[in-house]
Amino acid sequence: MKKDKEKSKRIIKLRWQIGLILTAFYLIFTVSSVSIIRYSSTNTYLTAKNDMMLRDTKRIYQFYFKDEDLTLWLLKFWQSHPDEVQEELTFEEDNIAYDTPIYGLTEVLISEYLDNSEYKVQLAVAKSQYDMLKRNFRSELEEYKYGSLFIIGVGEENRGFIYIQENGGEDIPAHTIGDVWNFDLGSHPAAKKFLSGKYGEAEFEISDDKELGGQKYYLCAMPFVNDEGVTAVLCLGYNWNLFYTDLMSELLIIALSMFAGMLVMYFLMMLIVNRVITRPLSKLQSAVKDFTENNDCESVAEKVNGIRSKNEIGELSRDFRNLAFEVDRYIKEIQKAEREIAEVSGELLVSLALTIDAKDKYTNGHSLRVAEYSKMLAQRMGLREKECDRIYKMGLLHDIGKIGIPNNIINKKGKLTDEEYGVIKTHTVRGYEILKEIKSFPELAAAARWHHERFDGKGYPDNLPGTDTSLKIRIISVADSYDAMTSNRSYRSYMPQEAVKSEIEKNSGTQFDPSVASEMIKIIEEDKDYRLHEFAQENTEEEQ
Repeated sequence: MKKDKEKSKRIIKLRWQIGLILTAFYLIFTVSSVSIIRYSSTNTYLTAKNDMMLRDTKRIYQFYFKDEDLTLWLLKFWQSHPDEVQEELTFEEDNIAYDTPIYGLTEVLISEYLDNSEYKVQLAVAKSQYDMLKRNFRSELEEYKYGSLFIIGVGEENRGFIYIQENGGEDIPAHTIGDVWNFDLGSHPAAKKFLSGKYGEAEFEISDDKELGGQKYYLCAMPFVNDEGVTAVLCLGYNWNLFYTDLMSELLIIALSMFAGMLVMYFLMMLIVNRVITRPLSKLQSAVKDFTENNDCESVAEKVNGIRSKNEIGELSRDFRNLAFEVDRYIKEIQKAEREIAEVSGELLVSLALTIDAKDKYTNGHSLRVAEYSKMLAQRMGLREKECDRIYKMGLLHDIGKIGIPNNIINKKGKLTDEEYGVIKTHTVRGYEILKEIKSFPELAAAARWHHERFDGKGYPDNLPGTDTSLKIRIISVADSYDAMTSNRSYRSYMPQEAVKSEIEKNSGTQFDPSVASEMIKIIEEDKDYRLHEFAQENTEEEQ
C-alpha cells in the first residue's frame, strides 16, 4: 500500500512537472505573441492611417485651396481682420462674393485683383470663403470620421489658429482667427520641420495640445508655401485616444482568442502527454513492479500490450516485456536446475545417512527417523518450510561422526565400558570436523557437534547451556532421544509409550528444552496407537 502511494505521488509529480513546463511555454508564447501582434498591428495601422490621411488631406487641399495665390491672400486677410471675418455673412455680402470673378482671371493674379478692389469686396470674399470652410469642413469630418480639421498660421507675425473644427461639435471660440498659441510651435516635430525648411509633402505627429480641447490627435500636416516659406499649415487629425482604445479592444479580443485557443491547446497537450507519456510510464512502472515483486510475466504482457505508444516509451515497454519473458525463462531453468541439484543432494544425504546407520545393525535407519521427527517438531512449532527442510538435513547428518567409531564398539552386545562410552562420545567432535568445511550450511557442523548438549549445560562435548545452541539443535536433541527410547538397542528392547512420555516429562528443563519437550509430549499423546514406534520398526526392518 505504501509503495502504491509513493508510485501515485511520483506520477502526479511527473504530471505537475510536465504541466508547469507546458504552462511556462504557454505563457511565454502568449505574451510574446500579444507583444508582437500589438507592435505589428500598431505599425500596420499607422502606416495605413498615414496613407489614408495623406490622401484625404491632399484631396481637401486641392479642392478648397487649389489656387495658391488666392489661398495665401485669404490667409493673410483672415489673420489681419479676424473680428470682421467671423461675423455672420450677410445677403448683400454673399451676392458681392458671388459676383466677384476670383476664378478664371488671366490678365492679373487674384491677389492683385483683390488688393485693388474695394474693402467691402475684399471682406465679402473673405467672409464667404470662411463660411464655406465652416460648412464644408464639418461635412468632411462627419463623412470621413476624422476628429479635427484646422488651419494654423506659423509665420512669426501671424502665428495662431485661423480655423478649427472638431467632429460633432461647434466652432471652438477660443481658437479663432487672431488667437496666438501660448507655447513654442517648435516643440512639435511636424511644425519644427516646416520652420526649419526641411520637410516632405506632409508630416505626421501625435499631438496632445490643450488647445485642441484636451484631445490627443494623430495629425497629418500639409504646408501652405509662398516666397517667404511656410506661412500656414492644413491639419487633418484623427482622435488618437479613440484609435488607441479601438486598437486595444481589438488586441484584447485577439489576445483573449489566443488565450482561449492556447488554453484549449494546453489541455489537448496535457491529454496527449498523459496518453503518450505519463499513462504509458505508469503502466510500465506497474509492469516492472509486478515482475520484480511477483515474477508475473502474464501481468507484464497484459499491461505492456495496453501501451499503444509508438514512441521510445512504447519501444522500451515492448523490450521490457521481451526481457521479462527471457528472464523468466532463465529463472525457471535455474529453479529447475536447483530442484534437480536439491533432489540429488537430498538423495546423497539420505545415502550418506544410511551408510552411517549401516554401521549399527540394531539402530539402522536412526538418522532418517531423527530427521523425520525433527521436521515434524519444527512444523508443529511454526518454523517456515525452508527451516523445516534444513532441520531435516541436519538430522540426517547429526551422527556422521560415527563413521570414525570402530564397529566392535558400535555393535557391542551389552553395556559399554566407560572407556568405550568415551570413544562413542567422540563422534560429535568427529562429525563437526567432517562438516565444518561446508561454509554454505554451517548448521550441519553445529548439529553434529552439539546434539548431545543438555538444556542445563551438563551435556557434551562443550557443556553448553540450551540458550547457547539454536532451537533447531534443541529440536534434534529431543528427536534423537525419542528415537533412542522407541527403537531396539543391543542391550534392550524399545520402551513403552508411557515410559517414553514419562522420561521426556522428567527431563524437561534439564536435558530438554521445555518448549520442545512439551510439543513432543503432545505428539505422543496424539499418537494413541504408538504409530511412531511402528514407523521406527518398519523403517528398521526395511533398511535391514
